[in-house]
Amino acid sequence: MHLKRILIAGESAIGDVLLTTPMVRTFKKAYPRAHLTYIIRAHVKDVLVNNPDIDELMPFDADILRRVTMQPAYDLAINFAGDRRTNQICLMSGAKYRGGSSEPQDMRIGRINLYNIFPGPYGARDVIDYFLSFARAIGLEDATRETKLFLTPEEEDCADSFWEDCGLTQATRVVGLHPGGQDPVRLWAVKDYARVADEFMADSGCRILVFQGPGEEETAKSVCQAMQHQALLVPLLEIRKYAALVKKCHLLISSDGGPIHIAAAVGVNMLGIYRKMNYRKGVSIDFWFPYRDRPGCLALLESLSGKITVQDVLTAARQLA
Repeated sequence: MHLKRILIAGESAIGDVLLTTPMVRTFKKAYPRAHLTYIIRAHVKDVLVNNPDIDELMPFDADILRRVTMQPAYDLAINFAGDRRTNQICLMSGAKYRGGSSEPQDMRIGRINLYNIFPGPYGARDVIDYFLSFARAIGLEDATRETKLFLTPEEEDCADSFWEDCGLTQATRVVGLHPGGQDPVRLWAVKDYARVADEFMADSGCRILVFQGPGEEETAKSVCQAMQHQALLVPLLEIRKYAALVKKCHLLISSDGGPIHIAAAVGVNMLGIYRKMNYRKGVSIDFWFPYRDRPGCLALLESLSGKITVQDVLTAARQLA
């Protein structure tokens, strides 16, 4: 198969997009001269900025169908999201080879077959493996399983300046907490985050950074207020500045969501707190936490017999911090 133009489309969250980066690397390694375009929402775009495997980030907006049809035809189009909007994008791309994960009822428009390349969801051991199966479907070997977010030296310098302004040094052991999130059912209790932070500061002398995302300000503030020791509340930051600060931590503790995947993508130890009620489509934690084979990455799962306790988190975190 000779590919000059590759299109990847997905209307997804930060974590899902980062989890596609091994797939992107695999396509680019196999076809280094191909122009690879990634269609992405504006609020997620920054996690792919500066990625050397992507030639063009195309905004996923109201004008996307017109913009795609104005381009020269693509050779390969991948729809990893599987919704109707991205189905239309793949069809309108003019690609001879089209891969998608749509439901069976969405596989055709009239007499037109939307896709002729199919991933292997039922054989995939985790979500990274699933995304890589799009590349395997055209005969490619995996280039990597490592997710990546590429920071610039300037962004890392800004994180260094923040460290210095807070009185931290390179030798200071710092544990980051991200207690908030967009889905309340995924979140662990504020009081429990505060107890974990206090225990860490009392027994190891480490410093605590409490991170926050948009709309999570009250949750982050509440953790700091519930603590007996003084934590550093990180102001609301753009994604890349956030990632640069996370990279300087020894460990990030967070519920299932974007922060876990950002930490993995910048190579930081992380501990994920996964609530049982959060499982999607009956798929196990091993599918949605694809870092079991990576040193420094652990996940705790709330069981039917009991919730995740402060001691559970402390025991797991002490292995990593």
